[in-house]
Order: sequence, then C-alpha cells, then structure tokens
Amino acid sequence: MLKLEARAGGEGPTAPPSVQQLARTSRASLGLTKTIIATGHQPGFWHGGILAKHSLAQALADAHVQRGTDAEAVHVVADHDANDGSLIEFPQEDDSGHWSVHRERLLPADAGVAWHDREWLGVRTPGREPSSLPWASGRAARLSEFVRGASGTPAQRLVRANLWAIASAAETESIGNTSLASTTAMLGTPLGRHIVQTAVDDPARCAAAWNVAVSTAPRTAGALRSDRGELPFWVAGPGVPRERATVDSARAWLEGRADQHLLPTAFIATGLARLLVDRWIHGVGGSHYERVADRFWHEWLGWTPPPFTVATADVLLPIGKSGAITPGDVQPGARRRSIQHLRRNPDMLIGESATQSRRTAADAIKALPRRSALRRQAYGALREGVGRDAALASESLAHLEAVERERARDANDRTITTARTWGAWLLPGTLIRELHEAARREAAALAVSPSA
Repeated sequence: MLKLEARAGGEGPTAPPSVQQLARTSRASLGLTKTIIATGHQPGFWHGGILAKHSLAQALADAHVQRGTDAEAVHVVADHDANDGSLIEFPQEDDSGHWSVHRERLLPADAGVAWHDREWLGVRTPGREPSSLPWASGRAARLSEFVRGASGTPAQRLVRANLWAIASAAETESIGNTSLASTTAMLGTPLGRHIVQTAVDDPARCAAAWNVAVSTAPRTAGALRSDRGELPFWVAGPGVPRERATVDSARAWLEGRADQHLLPTAFIATGLARLLVDRWIHGVGGSHYERVADRFWHEWLGWTPPPFTVATADVLLPIGKSGAITPGDVQPGARRRSIQHLRRNPDMLIGESATQSRRTAADAIKALPRRSALRRQAYGALREGVGRDAALASESLAHLEAVERERARDANDRTITTARTWGAWLLPGTLIRELHEAARREAAALAVSPSA
C-alpha cells in the first residue's frame, strides 16, 4: 500500500527581527545560501514514512528551481541523538510459512554516546541476506559496502549510505543527491549561541517554560531540575555518554573553556532548523512533538519558530498474510490467562453435567456397604469415568493451546508483514519510484512560496 499526504503545521507569534537577523547570519555561516527546503532525522536506515519527507523536500526544491529560484534540498542529520542507528532489520519466512525478524548491527553499539561523538570502528559484513524478499537479496551486503565507502562523520556516513542504498534499489541517482547539515553545527551558529546565552542568563525561566510544556505530554521529554541548574541541552565529549547540561557547563562552552561541548535537545534542534531554513518538513510523529516544542518556545521567549509542512506515507512490503489485526491479536493476555485457569481447573472442560454425575456417583458409593463387592465395583467405575474425563479434558486443553499458538503465530505474521517501519532499502524499486512520484504530485499541490 502506498499513500503520501502533505499538510501544513505549526503556527504562532514570529521571532523578533533581531532573532531573524541572527538566523540570516547563521545560514551564511552554514553555507545555506540558496532557498532551503529541509527535513531531518536521526542516523539510521529509514522506513518509507521518513523517505516521504526526504522525497517531498527534493520535489519542493525542484519545483523552486523550475520556477527560476536557486534552491536545494538539505537533510539535517540529528547527530545530537544517541540512537542505535546501525541496526538493520528484515523479515524472514521459515519453511512453515511463518515470519520472524532478523536483526544485526553494521557498527558496534555505543550506548548513550551521541553520533557527533562516536568513534569510527569499522563496518561489519551482514551474516544474512533478506532472502525471503527475492527483489532485495544481496542488498544487505551492498548496504554495508555503501557504509564503508561513505565519507564524513559516522552520522553522515550512515545517512549517505542509506540514501545510496535506497537510490540503488530504485535504480535512480536523484534520491541520493542531497546536501547534509547537522543539528550540532546549527547550535554552534550565532543563532544557536544566542539561544544558549538566553538560557544561561535566566535558567529558571527557561526550565519553568520547558517543564510546563513537557507536562502536557510527559513522553516527549523529561523535566528539568531547576535546583540543579539543568538546561535543555546535552553536554558530551568524544566517546562519552551525553548528560543533561547545566548553567555551568553551558557557560563554560560559551566562553570556550570547556573540555566538553554542548549538543541540542530535540526541541532546540528542530526549533533552530525551522528558523534557519525556508521550509521544514516533519513527519507525523515529529509534528506531535513539535506542538509541545512550540509551547516551550512560546512560554520561554514569547514566540515560536516558523510553520512547517507535515509529510506522511504508508509504504508496505508486498509480503505475507493480509487481514486486519484485531485487538485480540495484539493483546492475547486474556486468552492466555483463560487457558492457564483451565489448566488449573480441568473440570471446567468436561461440563457441569459430567461433574455432577461424578458427585452423584460418589454419593451413591458412600451409601453402599463398606468393603462390599458392589462398592468396589462402583468405585472402579467412578475411577474409569474420572480417567476418561481427564483424558477428554487434556485433549480439549491441548487443542485450545494449539489453536492459541497458531493464532499467536498468525497475529505475529500479520504484525511483521503489515509493518510500515521496514527500512526503505528493502522496498521494491517500483514502490520507491512511486513514492518519489507521489511526492512530486504533492509538491505541485503545495504553495511553492516558502512563506506559504
């Protein structure tokens, strides 16, 4: 299934002229001299929804060029992030027709260390190929070769390799031809330093605004400890896990006397990006986070960064079982608990009438003379009946457990085969090209003016 949608998002009071002038100066320091249509993401192997943002940015930049404007698409690498971006995943089908997920890393894990500060330790060759996807066989090895052949920082190498792999799969070079910027470099611009200085000058106000914003959506970010002087930045160094910055570490960075450096948090990074480019493109998830970020900017400084465009796409691999995933499929706990209860209470499987018959037989045995032949005969018949009932209950329970196992496997199959999060490097080339064309149609439908 392929669906791409683009819409506008974000609004509020604009930044004052002094901030806008700093943004213009900062753009020049980053080499962003053209009309810039940008999007961004953490380093990694993106799914189709993220590729949709990238494709739309390229399509909008091309539309500007066709109208005589000097424009380019830029991908902003979120190198402040510490995600496990080198992990590759692909679905594998076994001989019985059921699916599982194969996972391995192309680079060594470096928990907690921002991509900006990671050491390049070499690329691993994947141990398996996505052989259950005939069109993608051999792509895992090519992906690792693209990572080896890329240049720049570890984050940039991963992003470039990902774009080359997608372009190779689609058999088109245009997807991979994108300029890169980074969130960490944006923080080092005059605009970024101004934002840091403003936080240092009144840390209590900054922290209070942050905490008000994140209290509306606690999953987006953690609260700041104003009693510790925490600020919405990270402090880090080469190979060192990032930590929350404080007034002291931020001031030391501003004064050039720090062994470590500052990195932006996500809210700061996307705010800077929106101020530094002509049009910023978010995905659906990012647009939800950005509502909270806009609340922070407004509470803190009385203005919000410029509006953004939201792009979303559902691109599924053409594999596996179809059919809707029901709540029972993804929440099987109640069924498992029922089976466990039946295992402890097998009489429930033979029915109330059979249970009552056994009680009646037991009462009849009690009425017979002790040590009599009739009593022994009746007791033997009761034991045989209990044995038959136990065998029936065991058979019924085994059937229920087998049905539940198969149902769980089917649900797992549908979860895997209908996921929209598989890396775009796994998609058939025709689907990637269709997504690229859909982006061009959406770009034509959007207002071309960056201010629109």
